Amino acid sequence: MTIFNSELQNPNTKYFILDTGRIEHRDIDFEMYSWNKHRYNLMNPGDLFIYRKPQKVSENGKFYFFGAGKIEQISEVAPEALNFKQPGDLEASISKPILFDQFLYQDQIHPTELKDTRKEKDDSWNHFFNNYGMNQIDSDVFSFLLSKGLGKQQQVDTETNELRVAVHKQVLQRNHEVSNSEATVKTRGKYQRIFREDIVLPNYDYECAITGIKTLSLLRAAHIVRWADNKKERLNPQNGICLSVLADACFEKGFITIDSNYKVQVSEKAKKDPALFEEIARYDGLKINLPKLKENRPAKRFLLEHQNRVS
Repeated sequence: MTIFNSELQNPNTKYFILDTGRIEHRDIDFEMYSWNKHRYNLMNPGDLFIYRKPQKVSENGKFYFFGAGKIEQISEVAPEALNFKQPGDLEASISKPILFDQFLYQDQIHPTELKDTRKEKDDSWNHFFNNYGMNQIDSDVFSFLLSKGLGKQQQVDTETNELRVAVHKQVLQRNHEVSNSEATVKTRGKYQRIFREDIVLPNYDYECAITGIKTLSLLRAAHIVRWADNKKERLNPQNGICLSVLADACFEKGFITIDSNYKVQVSEKAKKDPALFEEIARYDGLKINLPKLKENRPAKRFLLEHQNRVS
């Protein structure tokens, strides 16, 4: 956690949880955060924060923590600026962005691990999950969430983190392209891991859309339109489905397709292998489990393209 050592040792540093994901807030994750000083005026340059995705805008309808950063310059938004809404609007630039190795959900943290020592109420747990906006926390809580988010390694791989943050911002801007020059032998695997771990699996709440399997090691991020076939859609959430290992292989080979009503269609060619057909026939005609957010559900044009390719 050396990335924040100097800030953590500074007695003047304050710590916050910042909600993000609401369009009306005009925020750009890991780049700029906005708020109004007449409603909240505690944050200063040099302070540290943890990002929280609120339930209402979460991909899977759950609160979670997903990153951290440092507040740099804070400035008042000029009335003539496009992002001006009302007097007192502020925006802060962000430095030292970190995207957590694993997103932190409420069921991954026990209430006894996360207590706000600045509050004497017994329900301080709600301060972290069942709340919205900007919440001040103490340094111990910040360090705990950061440590939990960094995972077993307890350190940041700078190169990988920079790519993950860049992809995060890129997808928020509806840019899903990975050019062939960017997708080198070295980076293609990193892009595909990001697609799986940061985009597709959270969208499907870490569950196979067909079988309901939840064992992480058995889950894949299936591209509907293959990676090689369309560079503009390589990171598109609508071009990915969370599938188990077997379902993913069957989808790729055309033993399984998904129609425009999001129902599973088992191909007749699967009957050539009676054991395989018996295993997957149970899902024929069933509707897949869909992401909570409509904008993350499989695009029907992609599903049609897949059907045409494997038929």
